[in-house]
Amino acid sequence: MPSSEQLILELIRPGLALLLLMITWFIGQRIIAYWDIRKKRQEFDIATAVQFQQLYGEFKEIGKLWRIIKKNKDPNLALPEHTRWELLERATAAESKVEAILVKLATERHLCASDLKQLGLFRQAYQQLREAIRDDKRLNFGFHSPEYKLYNELASNVALLISSGEHTKNLSSKAAQKNLQEIVRIRSKDFKEELDKVEGGHRVESFRIAGPYTLRVRFDDETEQTIDFQPVLEGDLYGPLRDRGLFDQVRIDSEVHTLVWPNGADFDPATLHDWPELLPAMKARIQRWRTVST
Repeated sequence: MPSSEQLILELIRPGLALLLLMITWFIGQRIIAYWDIRKKRQEFDIATAVQFQQLYGEFKEIGKLWRIIKKNKDPNLALPEHTRWELLERATAAESKVEAILVKLATERHLCASDLKQLGLFRQAYQQLREAIRDDKRLNFGFHSPEYKLYNELASNVALLISSGEHTKNLSSKAAQKNLQEIVRIRSKDFKEELDKVEGGHRVESFRIAGPYTLRVRFDDETEQTIDFQPVLEGDLYGPLRDRGLFDQVRIDSEVHTLVWPNGADFDPATLHDWPELLPAMKARIQRWRTVST
């Protein structure tokens, strides 16, 4: 090989080595950057998931306090003057944080129609708490209520959506706006329609007094129960109903669709619907209560 060609080859080799080194470094940096971004997104998703779990608990806490306040007829249990306003502030603040999470999901994720509907329904479910406190109404989120079941179902679906981590690369502003519009398009009527689909949800349609402490109750599924309440009229809440004059003042609450009494006593409509099956367990609890009280 001529000396000139050998010289050129010797000059090319370092250049090729340097080029290969630069390409390797560039690819390595891109890989590192990609995993750094992915790690950051995972960290943000974990933080969002934790925040969502806290908001779920906040809803339950405020809701329980509000139900206690609405049921309270005990003159010895005096409530602070600004309790309702403080709960309204907490409910509003929590709802605002939920809205922020929804915006994050709408602008970062590719969401199908089902996802958007679930997010919109959860938004409506969360609003129920603030609206109940604002309007000074009872919140029907008892353990057996369709509202309780639907809320938990929606919360589970949203939590899974947050933790899935399926981010969309370069989601357009138009797509993000459409996502958000579809979420807020779900209104309270849609939430009520979804409640009607919840399995196990029952509502009291009518009743009549059938005897002492006994009511004939008709439900929205056209079934009826004749219920003798006397065996469960114990304790501070239900004990006063042994006064026939008070017991016969029973009525149907138009908001929660169950039987209520002037002293704040009530029964979950699902409990009334399945009374024969649940009565033995209720009697057992009353017996344990008597044992502890004596």
